[in-house]
Amino acid sequence: TPGPAVPAPTASPEGHSSGATSRWGQEALLSRVRGHQGLTGPGVTMVALLVLTPGVAFDLAFDGSFGLASSVFFVLASLAAVLTARVAALATAAVLPPLLFVAAVTTLAWASGKNEGTRQLGLDVGTTLAVSAPLLFATTAATLVLVLARVVLRLARR
Repeated sequence: TPGPAVPAPTASPEGHSSGATSRWGQEALLSRVRGHQGLTGPGVTMVALLVLTPGVAFDLAFDGSFGLASSVFFVLASLAAVLTARVAALATAAVLPPLLFVAAVTTLAWASGKNEGTRQLGLDVGTTLAVSAPLLFATTAATLVLVLARVVLRLARR
C-alpha cells in the first residue's frame, strides 16, 4: 500500500530548491527508503531456494543423499535469507531454515529413486533429519542471532 505522499521540492526561479521544503522532502523520502531496503518474504524465499538448489543438485547427481554440498549450500541459503531480507521480512528469514532443510531432504529422498513407497520415503526423510539435527539447529540458531542483531540495529538507528 502506498504511504503518505512526499511533496516535491519547490524550485526558485534561479533553479535552487527552497531549503525547508527540500530538506523535509528528502528526510521523509530517506526515512521511507531506509525502512524498505531488502527483499520481501517471497523474494527472500526465492533467493534462499536459488542458493540451495546447486548443492541439492550436486548431491543428487553424486549419491542422492544429503551430503556436504547440500549442507554448505543450506547454510549459505539461510544466511542469504537473513542478509537480503528487509526488516519487515525478517520473520520469514527466521523460520526459513527448517523449511529449507525439509524441502532439500525431501527432494533428495524423492528424486534419488532409492525409496519405494511413501513409508520408505518418510523413514528416509526422518532419519536424515535426525542425523543432521546438529547442522539444522546450529544454522537455525545462527539465523535467529542475525535476525535479532538486525532488529537491534534497526531499533538503535531510530
